[in-house]
Amino acid sequence: MSVNTSSLPETVVQIGKAFDTCLESLLVEPQLKKDDQEELTEHVKQLKSLMLDVEKQIKDIRLRAMGNEQLSLSESVTLLKRDIAIKKEAVSKYSEKLDIWSEMLPALKNKSLEILRSRADGNDTAEPAAASAHPASSAMEDDEDDDDDVEFEEI
Repeated sequence: MSVNTSSLPETVVQIGKAFDTCLESLLVEPQLKKDDQEELTEHVKQLKSLMLDVEKQIKDIRLRAMGNEQLSLSESVTLLKRDIAIKKEAVSKYSEKLDIWSEMLPALKNKSLEILRSRADGNDTAEPAAASAHPASSAMEDDEDDDDDVEFEEI
């Protein structure tokens, strides 16, 4: 089998020309003689040869595409592995934060329970002792507080 080095579009043009020639020889003289029969057979052989060339070229294109698909698949696998590594890192980071918070939460809960117990006893820890001792200084601090119109987010 010889490999035709012409490109696929060139082969398609050759097939078109060969088909036109073959069809023209049939239409010019409807009554074929034996000599014309041999000429027609030659045209058909040429068409078959060109069709086999097209088939080989299409098969080559398909094989190249499959080769690129393998490359594409391996590239996709690499990208997916990188994506998985990034996500594992994020999960690890947040699980470490959750561990820290789970250690801190019991201590915060105990502290808040102590504060609630002390308020129930009548000791209000919300008022600092220094504020009641110097009423003039606390009034001055209120004047300096310019963020009265700012809303803070509750946590």
